[in-house]
Amino acid sequence: VNSMSDLFHEAVRETLLDAMFTVMAGAPHHTFQILTKRPERMQAYCSQRPLLGRLQECRMRAGLRVHPLHVWPLPNVWLGVSVETKATLPRLNALCATPATLRFASFEPLLEDLKDITPWLAPVLELPALDWCIIGGESGPKARPCNLEWARHLIRQCRGANVPVWMKQVGERPCI
Repeated sequence: VNSMSDLFHEAVRETLLDAMFTVMAGAPHHTFQILTKRPERMQAYCSQRPLLGRLQECRMRAGLRVHPLHVWPLPNVWLGVSVETKATLPRLNALCATPATLRFASFEPLLEDLKDITPWLAPVLELPALDWCIIGGESGPKARPCNLEWARHLIRQCRGANVPVWMKQVGERPCI
């Protein structure tokens, strides 16, 4: 949806979120991937009860063809969070508690060994699990090292839970 920004940044007004989700709802032939570092705001927005009604009103105001919006979460919208360190692992809790058709984690840039991510790879109690994981090192001239064993550890855990994983890049400074 937005390559170098965060759709759920606090400066993005809810009316703008409504407009963007309205466009996504009106384009079911496209798959939209939304990645955020603010999963609590994403969870709050996506969990609102009157959301479909607001999106329907937004479509009418914009003069778009009005089809009944009755499916939430939108089947063509995938939600994800960035997780770079152990300190950011709790973002996965909010993601897994958010209504979504598909949930993914982007472990990019992977900056340290995350140890055990299995609690988020299999459904626990009522919460769903991750559907897909992306792993990558950091790029650019000031890239920090990415130990490839950290990535291998995540890949083994994903494979053990039958969660698809994509190793996007090793980064500028891979190490063993």
